Amino acid sequence: MNLNTNYQNILFPYAYNILGSVDDAMDAIQDVITKYISSSKPNIENEISYLIKGIINQSINIKKPLWIKYDFQNLLQRKKLPQT
Repeated sequence: MNLNTNYQNILFPYAYNILGSVDDAMDAIQDVITKYISSSKPNIENEISYLIKGIINQSINIKKPLWIKYDFQNLLQRKKLPQT
């Protein structure tokens, strides 16, 4: 069973809506499915819900450094150091 092929169409909209990039969304899906396959699967009752939650979290983690960089740049522009 190829999870990447089976679940890609389901997971893609979640990743794409957060990341806004096809390539980033595909990378996030690959990361989540790879981690899922390599992990022990204790008591997962609903596999697709588990993967959807994983793709949302992974997408946010990928996007977060961009938010931090953007916020830091805005902070620097708003608070210019006084000249001495």
